[in-house]
Amino acid sequence: MNPASDSLVARPEIKKVLRRVLDKVVPKEEEREFIKNIAERVRKEIEDSLAEIPVPFSVEIHGSFAHDTWLSGDRDIDIFILLREYKPKSFLEDLLKIIENRLPYEFERRYAEHPYLHAYIDGLEVDIVPGYSIENKILSAVDRTPRHTRFLKQYLNEELCNEIRLLKAFLKGIDAYGAEIRTQGLSGYACELLIIHYKSFLRTITEIAQKPRIFIDFTNTWEEEEAIKTFRRRIIIIDPTDTERNVTANLSTQTFLKIKLASKLFLERPSTTYFFPEEKNLSEKILRKSIRERSIILIQLFIKEGVSPDTYWGQAKRILRKIRQFLKRMREVEVYNYEITETRGRIMLFLELNTKELSRYKKVLGPPIWASSKNILDFIIKHYDEIGPIISIGSRIFFIEKRNANERSIAEILKNFLDTIKIEPSFTSISVHDNPEEIVKIILEEDVSGKLYQFVTGKPPWLPEI
Repeated sequence: MNPASDSLVARPEIKKVLRRVLDKVVPKEEEREFIKNIAERVRKEIEDSLAEIPVPFSVEIHGSFAHDTWLSGDRDIDIFILLREYKPKSFLEDLLKIIENRLPYEFERRYAEHPYLHAYIDGLEVDIVPGYSIENKILSAVDRTPRHTRFLKQYLNEELCNEIRLLKAFLKGIDAYGAEIRTQGLSGYACELLIIHYKSFLRTITEIAQKPRIFIDFTNTWEEEEAIKTFRRRIIIIDPTDTERNVTANLSTQTFLKIKLASKLFLERPSTTYFFPEEKNLSEKILRKSIRERSIILIQLFIKEGVSPDTYWGQAKRILRKIRQFLKRMREVEVYNYEITETRGRIMLFLELNTKELSRYKKVLGPPIWASSKNILDFIIKHYDEIGPIISIGSRIFFIEKRNANERSIAEILKNFLDTIKIEPSFTSISVHDNPEEIVKIILEEDVSGKLYQFVTGKPPWLPEI
């Protein structure tokens, strides 16, 4: 821990910013009572609806509301149905059917490790998740949740809960909060453990800003080098309730680097903008000018109905990674920047390249100079009408050939490449667009120009004016 980070608290500008943030993110008593009453009512309704099932169980509220680390304005409640003895996972689905039939709410069936229910109830987003609570047994990921709550309750107090709120609000502001595949950031539980370890928001972001990686093990069962080799993440937090699990397993390197950058900048120039970025929209004029003057390609992935967000976001990111790797192999093409966003029934991938067309000519490599005379002659005869033969610095023979028109368009090349990629189970079709007017038309029709502010300007919305 860096003692110098404590001196940050004394800086008036930092104290002022953090006070303003806490004023907004700490729930008032009226809000607490409102959510508590609804959550407890729904919990009791679920409990009563399952009263006749032939197995002991409990219905419990967990997550950030139970820990008192939730942010004012958040309306997410996690209710867990925990069986006290083992039943097959098909039985968990039967529990959900009973709830769907007996409670007067409109439920959406969602899927993680196993199905759960999602509903909007009196202004709250409620997840109803079945699992097990059997001593010394973890039968599903859900089963860790009560253990997490018990561990956290040992340490949390009002001061630490507010420090956790600062960290969560900071990560939300820079779009790095949440372990789901879309964000690949830090979960609420990870935030809670970081603050319990470092004792404050400022010490936490100072460590992230200064260190190449973070390693925390409350269980003292891992050597740091071994943990790094095993988990391969920039932040490693061994789960205090499960020594084989890294709490930050879903954190991507890109998101870690974004958190590091934002932490460095905040410590130099504190501002509430990091916590509450203003929505910044692009004017149509700037949008048209940028799309027209720069080499931007749009790829649309049309989502199949009924597929869960984690599934289609995961596949979209894999497709994006394959596209970038494919373009990198072409050598002439460099991907400057990219953006991935979701709108009505589709994922939109925006790529900014150094060019939308390959050069008029290409190098065709032949055999090395020490190859057999026959191989060299066959190559020369085949390409004789082009420019060459030329001997490269690496002793290879090559010709310079003119490309056909359809070989030059990056969009056409990408269309052919994407035809070879599997789009099941998430997508029905893919389209590729490189015409600036067509791209602008789609952006305006889908109303996503606001989401492209960072892509077009290069400046994240949370970056204060400098």
